[in-house]
Amino acid sequence: MNSPSIDRFSHLDSPINRLDPRVKTLCILAFVLAVVLTPPDRYAAFFLYVVLIFSVIFLSEMPLSFVLKRSLIIVPFALMIGLFNLFFRPFSVFFNILAKSWLSVLALIVLSGTTDFPTLLKALESLGVPKLLTTILSFMYRYIFTLIDQVAKLERARVARSYGRRGLIQLRAAGNILGSLFINTFERGERIYQAMLARGYHGHAHTTRRFTLTRADAAFAAYFTTALAAIGWQAIR
Repeated sequence: MNSPSIDRFSHLDSPINRLDPRVKTLCILAFVLAVVLTPPDRYAAFFLYVVLIFSVIFLSEMPLSFVLKRSLIIVPFALMIGLFNLFFRPFSVFFNILAKSWLSVLALIVLSGTTDFPTLLKALESLGVPKLLTTILSFMYRYIFTLIDQVAKLERARVARSYGRRGLIQLRAAGNILGSLFINTFERGERIYQAMLARGYHGHAHTTRRFTLTRADAAFAAYFTTALAAIGWQAIR
């Protein structure tokens, strides 16, 4: 089964990985909020945001090629929206859409890449995110790769039986795949839920991880928020 984990570098012993996930989450959310609220023609501020987020990426010790490759996923969508707006609005709006999208994705890659997903969900829960939402995200992350693998198997079976034929036959086969996937997913979900109830599940997944704030957490939070405030001040002057 192919499962390209988004938190594959969470095991690294870097200064960013060792931070309390609550601190990282709040800092990244503050960064995204600051980027979104920055006026579109403040090019110097956007440059400083790039310097700030790449300094964090450097401290995280994640491969730069991995970060850039993941971040470029958003570029086609941002370009499509930006080019459409370019016909009606000035260049600053096009730049605004592209820069804010890319910087926000970079920040989220840093957060998800340096924190294993269960710990990140627990941090979100401790910050007030509803347990129902974190539970749904947990199951989605755990079983999405299983569903992708199942779709790939069904597609290989369709190709083997259709001999490359297209048209109405292909549409009918696609409908059969979707129907089979829905039924199998529903039945799998029921079996998993019954198994969890048998093991004492009561709507909340317990973990042994305990969060503790350290001097390193306070130092990083102070550095990051001070840098954000300085950039924000430069942007609104």
